[in-house]
Amino acid sequence: MEITLKVAALIKNKEHHTLLIKEQYTEDQGYKWNLVKGTYDNSNETIEECVIREIREEVGLTTIANVVLSKVYHYGKPENPKILFVFTAEYTGAEEATTDNKNDDEIISETKWFSSEELMQITKEECIAEYVYNSINSSKEDVTIERL
Repeated sequence: MEITLKVAALIKNKEHHTLLIKEQYTEDQGYKWNLVKGTYDNSNETIEECVIREIREEVGLTTIANVVLSKVYHYGKPENPKILFVFTAEYTGAEEATTDNKNDDEIISETKWFSSEELMQITKEECIAEYVYNSINSSKEDVTIERL
């Protein structure tokens, strides 16, 4: 049995706003908020390097600092287990987040920087998965591990 490793980023800018992407996994589900996320599929890079690459590939941001592991989620079906490493990261550059860089198989419709107040108004139903809602509502500083 192979375990798929995934990475995701909870990115904050200089104004302490958090970047989310609106993405669709299935037509039935519609578009929902997600973290920038991808699969760890290059053993020549660390998981930290992987999350920085995913940020660059998905939303075009290149000036990323202070990448810190914040949560680990274990999820998926027994025959297809996944482990998701969620990192916090700081964006210190001046580029605009864009969906122009995404892969053809990703259905990302928009990017948006949310203030803390706006984040608190996002419901679980507006998030593509439980890990998104948990990540944007977590105030813990220590790494936590959860099974979804």
